[in-house]
Amino acid sequence: FLGDVEIDPATLHVRPRTRTVEVKIEYPDPAGDERQCEALELLEADKPKQRIRGLQLLAKLEDADLFEWCAMLLDDESVEVQVAALKTITHCEDADPDTIAPFAESEDKRIRAVAIAALAKHSGDAAPLWFRRGLTDPCPNVRLEMVSLLPLLDPAEHKELFELALYDPNTHVQQRAERMTQGKGYAKPKW
Repeated sequence: FLGDVEIDPATLHVRPRTRTVEVKIEYPDPAGDERQCEALELLEADKPKQRIRGLQLLAKLEDADLFEWCAMLLDDESVEVQVAALKTITHCEDADPDTIAPFAESEDKRIRAVAIAALAKHSGDAAPLWFRRGLTDPCPNVRLEMVSLLPLLDPAEHKELFELALYDPNTHVQQRAERMTQGKGYAKPKW
């Protein structure tokens, strides 16, 4: 606001107030501030494991800007930090799918798995498309990540997605899907 104004300290005037105003100030929890400062220091550390620990600490503190911190760490040189940021985004309340979408094309199966999972959770009406993409990915890691998010969907409304998981060629994906669909009207035929 005062960017174009030159201020001369010698000519500044101080005028005493004639009235006093009482203000009640509520100080935040000092333990929370210390942990937040520690988390921010860890995010700037040289070692990837420390940056991951800082991100996990921010997630525990339920920081209001958690998605922004995660988005900042998506450009990290360490794959482990990128994966941790994308996993944390999956658990965020709100996220911007446009920020996550480029990582769904990654060659690294870990990054692709958690990016597609985050998109499936935060894409709203487009979520079933991301579920389908994840459940039909050639990499079993991606399919395992997606099957863990199937409880977010209504089994009656998205029967085809549950059936993709039930008939997956990977037995781990099948077993997870069977546990989730048990008692919900899905019967895998036994030939």
